[in-house]
Amino acid sequence: MGDEKEIEILKKIIDSLKDFKISLVGKNYEYILVNKGYTEAFGFPEDEIVGKKVYEIMGEDVFEKIIKPNLERAFHGEVVNYTEWFNFPKKGKRYCDVFYYPLRDEKGEISSIIVVSHDITDIREKEEKYRRFFENVPVGFYLSTPEGKIIDCNEQLVKILGYPNKETLLKTNARELYIDPQDRKLWMEKMEKDGYLSGYEVALRKFDGTPVFVRESSRVLRDSEGKIVRFEGVIEDISEVVKGRDRIDKKLSHIALLNRITKDIIEHVEMEKMFDSIFEHLFKNIPLEFSILFLYEEENDRVKILKKFPEFPLYEDAFKVLETMDLKKTMFKKCIEGKLVHKENFIEDDFPFHKRLGEMGFSSGVNIPLIVENKLFGILTLLSKKYFSEDDLELFKDLGEHVSLALSHAKIYKDLEKSYMELRDSQALRLHEERLKILGQIASGIAHDINNLLSPILGYTELLLQRQNLDKKQRDYLHIIKTSAEQISFTVSRLKEFYKKEAEEEVIVDIEKVFDEVIELTRPKWKDIPQRRGIVINIKKEVSPETPNFLGVKSHLRDSLMNLVLNSVDALPNGGEIVLRGRVSDGKLILEVSDNGIGMDEDTKARCLEPFFTSKEEGTGLGLSIVNEIVKRYNGKIEIESSVGKGTTVRLILPLKETKGKVEKEEVPEELTSLRILVVDDDEMVREFIKEFLESEGQKVELAEDGISAKRILNSFYERGEFFDIIITDLGMPKMDGISLAKFVKSISPSTPVILLTGWSIVMEKGEEEYVDMRISKPIEIERFKEAIRKVFKLKREGK
Repeated sequence: MGDEKEIEILKKIIDSLKDFKISLVGKNYEYILVNKGYTEAFGFPEDEIVGKKVYEIMGEDVFEKIIKPNLERAFHGEVVNYTEWFNFPKKGKRYCDVFYYPLRDEKGEISSIIVVSHDITDIREKEEKYRRFFENVPVGFYLSTPEGKIIDCNEQLVKILGYPNKETLLKTNARELYIDPQDRKLWMEKMEKDGYLSGYEVALRKFDGTPVFVRESSRVLRDSEGKIVRFEGVIEDISEVVKGRDRIDKKLSHIALLNRITKDIIEHVEMEKMFDSIFEHLFKNIPLEFSILFLYEEENDRVKILKKFPEFPLYEDAFKVLETMDLKKTMFKKCIEGKLVHKENFIEDDFPFHKRLGEMGFSSGVNIPLIVENKLFGILTLLSKKYFSEDDLELFKDLGEHVSLALSHAKIYKDLEKSYMELRDSQALRLHEERLKILGQIASGIAHDINNLLSPILGYTELLLQRQNLDKKQRDYLHIIKTSAEQISFTVSRLKEFYKKEAEEEVIVDIEKVFDEVIELTRPKWKDIPQRRGIVINIKKEVSPETPNFLGVKSHLRDSLMNLVLNSVDALPNGGEIVLRGRVSDGKLILEVSDNGIGMDEDTKARCLEPFFTSKEEGTGLGLSIVNEIVKRYNGKIEIESSVGKGTTVRLILPLKETKGKVEKEEVPEELTSLRILVVDDDEMVREFIKEFLESEGQKVELAEDGISAKRILNSFYERGEFFDIIITDLGMPKMDGISLAKFVKSISPSTPVILLTGWSIVMEKGEEEYVDMRISKPIEIERFKEAIRKVFKLKREGK
């Protein structure tokens, strides 16, 4: 029974290996013996396993698919190794490393197979966890040899270096990744000397040949003899950091340059020396080839060469031609509007002068407007045979502002010097101070003054038109005056609309009524004025029955459509037709203004929404840009269809909102009772006009020229137990402004309504609204003024 003794010895050996599941399987796939690790894994005692077929314990499906094929290989003399998931009753699903070793008898024939299974589930999970970390961290990992062979890397490194896949990168020697071989040499020296490297910044070559800036931290792996066998490291893409750092350095350099220029030029009052200093600094720090200073002559809309650097006759002769050209046809066009102009690739330009610059080798040019006292003083042109960067352009823009300021100071200094000499000679210093004071007041409030001046013009004209004893000629004259005043007011309001966003109330607007108002308000432009020249323009409206009301600010729609109608009138120099259309499509309100006028070419159509762009000789360039601003507020868009000679259609597409705003409704005007009203305005003409109008309506009026005077009147009346029904006050006044006066009124009589007049476009500060019951913009229109008085008095009676 030698075999039994051998089996017994073998049993003792395999039982001692508790961490392994070991079994001995015969040719008929029966268990001959198993160890304790095996019985514990299956939860059966040894006598219930030994003698049974393998498939009875492992299951027929697992046996046929996995175990049997591998046993057959082992019975043919092969040592088999594989890893597989197995399901054990006691331990559940486990990942095992399995070996099949053939055992031979004394004849050398294979009699049985030793099956050794090792549970490596924990090891696999750790490896998987490491692999997931290795692949998913936002930095690149690598393992390489001292010779540069990349043994392994993660996908992030593949992404950083821009390789199509991991396999391609693993075929690349690490030495080839360095743009500068010296960087690799320095890296190797540091690694061999120190055994590690931390925060090493270097430029590597991406797959497409472009550089990528990285920060690398690496360490050396050595064998038992201390020999370097591996390098492992982490690579982080810092390209954006480097770019940002470079840009900051460049900005700091530009700021330092700008400070040096500013310091030098403020020391020079003479323009010649000022620009000598500017040119010297610029040519030392910016890759410039030629610069030239032009003086702008407003009276004939031309430029004149004032200074150039360096002296180069060929370049100067090329620019001489600009002195005879219309600026609107040159690269200086935008400079007149105060905008910096940057031009590249002159050689590709169709404009002959630009093409000539390209032929002379210039690649990039910039024109810097120099603005003094809000007017174009001159243009500084800088040319280079290289391309300017965005940072360079920002420097030039800042430079223009600094030089403009220095020129302003120099001009002020010169003006003051000249004035001082004149005043010293004439002993008229006091008169000079008064003039400067007046000039300052005019300059600071021109928009306010225009509206103040328009108030009596428009107001008295409306009062006169109410008279019945006017003949036709007198009435026509008054209508012309009224129309002109309204046009001035409309122009000012268009400018205000462009740069001020006033808070206005949304109401439910009837589109057809807005069309009617627009047609009436623009009647002088499309009917009266053209008819005097024998020109006929017809205007009509087409509103589909399905057109809904619109929730929005009525003045936004009205002003936008008025702008479009006025543009159409300008496009009909020989007469024609204008059509206003309203409809709904796909949940959007469509408003159109069409004409059959001269139309626009593609260039004009592409730029017509730009602020200040105009193709008209006397246009402001604000009309369509204002309309565009308004449409954007409603998340809408503008579509323009136009071709030369075939007319234009401008389409406003506005998303419809749920109409929960206040419904605009006409109310029967309520006749006012005799009210006592205090009018406060520092403009005498405005005060007198308001007084005359209110007294013509049967009201009792007291006047005050400023807030302090108004306080005295109010105190005097309240001490006698008398009260005012309404206070009407201007906003901007000396000593005490309108808001301060309104606060005072509400402090002594909270129920007294306050109407605020203003020639400015303002949005009141938080908390100020509670002191003002109504706000009216100048110039004052009689009907709007009367309606405001009715509303605030009605609210007072209702206790609101």
